[in-house]
Amino acid sequence: MPVVGGLILVVSGELIRGKRHDILRVLLTAWMSAGATVLTFVATTRLPLQQAVILGAALSLILYCAQAARQAKPVALVRADDGRWRTAEPAAALPPGEVTVLDYAGSSFFVEPPRIEAQLPAPTGPAARC
Repeated sequence: MPVVGGLILVVSGELIRGKRHDILRVLLTAWMSAGATVLTFVATTRLPLQQAVILGAALSLILYCAQAARQAKPVALVRADDGRWRTAEPAAALPPGEVTVLDYAGSSFFVEPPRIEAQLPAPTGPAARC
């Protein structure tokens, strides 16, 4: 057992040394990811390995969902002169009598419809009063 433990320490030390630039970049730029990294590292030294792996995977999933939700937003699709569609910032209010094409850019999850609806432009004109 001491030989296996020593081998694990040497291999993990080499992995950390090889990825030190990536680790430093994460620690300096993304505080949530840095916290998850440190928490997972501490968990691997204090918890059984299978629990630490599950904890790391759950933290990664939570961070991914939070990042995807922050980046998702509605965008307007506008026809360019060459016939192609380009994205633009949607107007604050939809003008009456015009067709506006909107797209939801980013990942969407099943719990987001209220958030999406709050981000959509408000309709104006007589039909909006119904």
